[in-house]
Amino acid sequence: MAVSGADRFTIEFPGDSLYLSTVRLFTSAVVRHFRTDEDTIGDVKVAVSEACAAFIRGEQAEGSIQVAAVPAAGMLTIEVTSPDLSLAVPPQRMAEVDTPTPSRMAAELGLELISSLFEGAEVVSEGPPAIRFSVPLAGTAA
Repeated sequence: MAVSGADRFTIEFPGDSLYLSTVRLFTSAVVRHFRTDEDTIGDVKVAVSEACAAFIRGEQAEGSIQVAAVPAAGMLTIEVTSPDLSLAVPPQRMAEVDTPTPSRMAAELGLELISSLFEGAEVVSEGPPAIRFSVPLAGTAA
């Protein structure tokens, strides 16, 4: 079956670490749908967990996180974003950005890990903050 650019897989969940296992299952099912090898699926699960955690870390905030996976041109682009939560540093602490905090250092390490797993991974700052990376697809699902 050919995959059109209009296909999009999404999940939205509360910004709470209790939902990370559900998001990992969702993401691995999407990647597995495209017959991607198990090592890559494991890497995607780690990267999505770290990206979600970068929004969840810090002070408790009300809000949601969205994970979208869009196949196009032999790649599956995965984007983790939140219209409600800031990335790594809650808005009320933005003045402290120059002060290393455990939350900020953990988020930065998580982003480094994502970059090491997926070349071209990026943090998008226009609009709601997002973390985006792409996975090469082995084939399309039948």
